[in-house]
Amino acid sequence: MGEKLTYKAYAVGFLPIGTVTQETFTSNFEGRTTYCFTGRCYGDYLVYLADVRLAAQVARYSGESLFHDLEQYGTERRGRKLLFDRASKKMTYTRLEKDKVTYKVRRVIDADHDVDDIFGGAFKVRARLGSNIGDYTEVKLVETDKIFHLRIEVVEKTILNIKDVGNFHAMKVVIKPLNLKKEEVFKGLLELDRDVTIYLEEKTKTPLLISSTVPFGFVRPRITVLLQNWEMVEGFEPRPVTEEELKEFSEKK
Repeated sequence: MGEKLTYKAYAVGFLPIGTVTQETFTSNFEGRTTYCFTGRCYGDYLVYLADVRLAAQVARYSGESLFHDLEQYGTERRGRKLLFDRASKKMTYTRLEKDKVTYKVRRVIDADHDVDDIFGGAFKVRARLGSNIGDYTEVKLVETDKIFHLRIEVVEKTILNIKDVGNFHAMKVVIKPLNLKKEEVFKGLLELDRDVTIYLEEKTKTPLLISSTVPFGFVRPRITVLLQNWEMVEGFEPRPVTEEELKEFSEKK
């Protein structure tokens, strides 16, 4: 298994501000065969520079998350690590301290076998989610010490145009948190706002578009991330819509 996805990020719809890349390849972690996910978000927005690097290890055969690492450089320095102990059903969350060097354990929480980091959760969504309106799947995700039970549901099917890339059969999905307490607010994933918009390619479930307001220091501009290029296993690539299919779609509308 292996893929590389490249995205471009835009602020307020049209200002290019950065690049997002994500790669998947086979690896091993503490003696277990894994899928290793790596990602990098590099953006320069006005006076704010963000360079976020992520890595995760997901067990190849069980699909369980084993390790998650995030490092942010640039205007702000942040870091966190999640280590899943599947035998004891525990997860240890460590965070970079204010000295920007030392990591300290912040929490050890109960985490059953169905709790994953964002990469493990996305891996399961791509494998399980159907392609019809109303289809859904559920995952449990953790980023620090709060486990979110989420329902991912298909709410719309359309043809999405990505300028200079092509048209794609796409489906819009929404994220519905199922376990919030009355006073809690779900802000989405990776500290995004609750108004996250996501379109997936219908066949491969490859993310085509993700849009949300994102924290950049003291401002929260709306950022849109669009797929630009992909290198994937042959036969498992996003397929642009043909001119004939686009014409048929337009006539139905």
